[in-house]
Formats: sequence, structure tokens, C-alpha cells
Amino acid sequence: PNVFAVEPYVSGSIITSDEYYPWDRYIDVNGLRILGVAENTFGTDNVSVSDEFMEKIARTVQLLLDPDAPGIDSDAQIAAMNGMANNCSSDKGFPQGVDSNQFGPTLQRTFADKSPSVIFHSWIESEPDLDQMGIEFRNDANPRWADFVFQYTSGVQKNGQVTEILEHLLHTFSHFAFPVAYPVDLNIQTSDGPLWEAMQEAIRNGVFNISDYKEADDGSNEYYALLMQEYSYILIYAEWNYITKYVDGGSLAPEWANNSRTPAGVAANNPLGHELYQNYFSKIVSKPSSRILDTMFAMGGTSGYLTTSTERENIEPVDCTAENSSSKNVETTQETVSNSSGIPPWIKNNAGWWADDIIDDDSFIQGIQFLIKEGILVIPQTTPETISDSMGIPSWIKNNAGWWADGTIDDDSFIQGIQFLIKEGIIVIEQEQSETESQNTAESAIAPTFEPPDMIISTPPKLEEHFSKYIEIFGVPIYATSHVTDAKLLHAANVLAQYLDNDADGVPDNLLVLNALHLHDGAMTMFQTEWEYENSDWLDVEDDPDDKYYNFTVLFEDETYPIGAFDASLEEILHLVTQCGYAN
Repeated sequence: PNVFAVEPYVSGSIITSDEYYPWDRYIDVNGLRILGVAENTFGTDNVSVSDEFMEKIARTVQLLLDPDAPGIDSDAQIAAMNGMANNCSSDKGFPQGVDSNQFGPTLQRTFADKSPSVIFHSWIESEPDLDQMGIEFRNDANPRWADFVFQYTSGVQKNGQVTEILEHLLHTFSHFAFPVAYPVDLNIQTSDGPLWEAMQEAIRNGVFNISDYKEADDGSNEYYALLMQEYSYILIYAEWNYITKYVDGGSLAPEWANNSRTPAGVAANNPLGHELYQNYFSKIVSKPSSRILDTMFAMGGTSGYLTTSTERENIEPVDCTAENSSSKNVETTQETVSNSSGIPPWIKNNAGWWADDIIDDDSFIQGIQFLIKEGILVIPQTTPETISDSMGIPSWIKNNAGWWADGTIDDDSFIQGIQFLIKEGIIVIEQEQSETESQNTAESAIAPTFEPPDMIISTPPKLEEHFSKYIEIFGVPIYATSHVTDAKLLHAANVLAQYLDNDADGVPDNLLVLNALHLHDGAMTMFQTEWEYENSDWLDVEDDPDDKYYNFTVLFEDETYPIGAFDASLEEILHLVTQCGYAN
């Protein structure tokens, strides 16, 4: 595919315009035009979206279309942006499935409402002549749009708003971006090709349940496009491990099976879908950082959106049909990206926790010492000049760690900070790497196909009446009470991660074991002490055969990584992996 005639990654500012009435503002970002609805639209107050919300959508588009993300094919991503910008040359032909009669750039409409969109649907019901999917312009235009993104003013928390935006942006991409990058492979307008075959496999295997869409089944291409649009969104969300993180209750069942909420689950139960994501979707869109999303959509959070121009310029059309995806060789389902610095991407989690004060200085230093000693983190030879027990870690080191975790600074800047700590004797390396360890380091420097666990502690998606903390590793949950410290919970999570991914390459070592853990609902619970466990109402839930959520293994904080004693987390978590995983 060819590139834009001008800078393709355009991030414009908000423009006031009456071109798209009743939307009175728009913002251009990477080929997509985001529309902001005006106040008092259709005689209804409180439906206008804020400028800040429009910029949050734009920032999310930037995260999705990040040219520097691992595994991105720049040609495919730029072709997708051309498709949304409708910058395809009509004299050279449009990609199969793209309507050449639709004018202008792709539009993402917005609307402010209460959940579940009571104002919008009330208005729709009062206007029976309008299609529920949209509000027509007051002319005979044929715009390019899919559905709405709602700014919820009540009834929806952070996670629901994140899913609202990502779901409907991915719907829009499915119609106007993905088919231009891969006209055969990702075309939702035809019942043929890899996308169609992957969806059919998901339906046959009980992963994707389409019963809720039966009323729309008229045998038309529009119906099949609806199914493939929804399948594409949920597949991508599962590959990002965001169903468990951002969907209420951590589940989309019965529409999407709980055994396929993670990359491992998709690979086991819908392998054609996993292959489709690895070979096509992941080359166009990147998994948006959960740290950035959580910060942006927290109460009072700001977008952090930065503009690069005022608006998209008029440019000459290009040929969007060049290099049909079928002509490209796709030999493997697992993309590997070398990391020249030798830092595995999952180490950024540790840096982010430290910067956010989730783990203390000692835990961070011990973690870095262990990673260097084991050859997982490679640091250029640095000779300590002084060793001072009294010297603390400078604040700029911690700032660097947070910026590095968010992608603001590069690997070299982070390594310089580690070198400073070694030089000052704050980090002490007791032994050099062996030749074998160096080889292991080279192997671990390959970026994973599976997204490593986020290692972010959150509120439980369920069982919140019993537990206040939650973290999951490759879809296996750990619940903890408020009395369990974050440090001990993270330690348990790291032990589970090492049992499931011992070589720390971000890929579960045994998909059969992980799939068995999911199928048999393996999970951990953590209490501060055995006394807290025995005096909690959780025992009633465990003993009730009609209220079984998971096959739980219990771990106590006071036996987890104790000073001068055996770490019981090694035993109890191994019980979970063997009994719910290997035994099945």
C-alpha cells in the first residue's frame, strides 16, 4: 500500500463547523474524523459531548494506531488510515467491499447520555422514520460511519467507558480501515476469506454465540458484516486480555465463551482466530496501554492528547489496492520482534509499579538485582565506585522508571539509570552471567506473542463482598482481602507467572495446562492469616455447592515470602497449577 501524500499520522485540534449538523465540532486523527454533538440537539438538553471527551477518543485512536508499537506493519497501518481518510483513488479502483460512492473521511459520531442510553433511545422511538443506527444528515449525502460512541454521564464507571470507546472504534475500523489494509483477509462484506473462516470455527467450537443476532438474520451481506464486526471486536479484546480487565463481571458470556477470554484460551479454542489476530489485526492496531487508559478515564483524568496540526490537509488520492494481502508470505502465527537493548518488555511492569508506589524501593532493587544476576536484564559492564547504605535512590531514577514504563523515554535512558545505581553501590551484583545465562538472555529478548500479564491490582470483577483486591495472570485470578498487602499479592502473582511462563518470554509454556486451568476455573484466594480465613463468611461460599465460582486454593499473607522461613506461596500456587491444570 502507498502512503499519504503528506504526514499520515495527523492529530488535529478541535474545529467548529456546521458541515455535519447536528454535530458542531470535529477533530481529525489518523484518518478518522470524530464529531462532537451540539447542545440542545433535537430539543434535548445534556447530550453535548465535552471537548475533553472528544480528545480522549482521539488519544485512544493514537494508542491504537501507534506506528512504533511492536509487530506493526507500517504499510498495512498506513493503508488502513488511507481507508478511513477515504484517500483512495477512484480511477485506480477501490478495495473490494468498500463503497466508492460514500463521500468524505470516516466519521465517528458521539453522543452524551445516561446509561443505558435512555435519552438517545427515547428520541429514536419518537422518530420512527429513522434507522436506529444513525441520524441522517439534512441532505442526500451518503456518509461513511458505523455507530456511536457514548459519553456516559451516569451509570457507567471507568471500565465501562473504556470498553464503550474501544468497542465502537474497532467497529469503525472493521468497516473502513481493516478491509483496506487486507482486502481479502479482513473484509467483513463478503462471506469468504480468513476472517469468515475464523468466525465459523469460533461458532462451531462454542466460542462465539450468535443467537442474540438471529432476529437480524436475513441472509444478506449486511447481516454477515454485523457478525464479523462483532467477532472482530471481541477477538481483539480477548487477545488483549481486556475482557477480564474492562468488561463488567470480567465476562461476555454467553456471547463469548469464558474459556476464550485470554490469548491462551483463543489459541486453544479458536486457533484460526488466534492466527488471524497474529497475522493481520496485530499488524494494524496495537494494544493500548492499560496504564494510560486507567489514568485517562479515572475520575478527573485528562486525555493527554497532543496535536500535530490544526486539521487534515487536502491531499492527492492514492492507490489503496496495491499489494493484496494474499500475495504476502505469512509463514508463522507468532510474530517475533527483536529488542536490541536486551530488556524483555514485561520488565516495564516492575518499573511502573515502583513509579506508582505499588512496590517499595527495596523490592525494586531486589527485583533488578535478581534480573541482572539471572541474565534476564542485560546491563553494560559498570564498575561500582562507592557503596553507601545511607544513600537513597534519587527521584529522577524513579521518574525515569515511570516514563520508561509509559513509553515516554527509550530503553537506553532507563539503562543509564540502572548503571547509576550500580555505580553508586545501591545495586550490588554478586556474580557475573555465565555463557548459558547470556544465551538465555538473548532468547528472552524476543518480544512475546502473548501479551505479558499487566500485573496491575484492581477491584474484583466479582466476589467484591468478600475481597477488595484482584489480579490475574494469563486469565487465572487471584482474589485478596483488604488486609493483604499489595507487595505480598504481587509476589504471589509473580510466582504464578513463573509457574505458567518459566522462561519469562511472555508466552505460557504449556497451553494445555493453561486451558485446563481456565476450563476448571482455577483461582487463588489470599487472606492475611489463617484466623482471618476461618472467621470469614467466605467459608460459607466455599461449602455451598450451588455457589461455586472457582476451584480455589487458599494462601495466607503471613506464610508468603516470610523472613527466614519457607515461602508457602511456592507450594500452594503449585497445588493450584497441578490440581486444576496438569491433572486435567
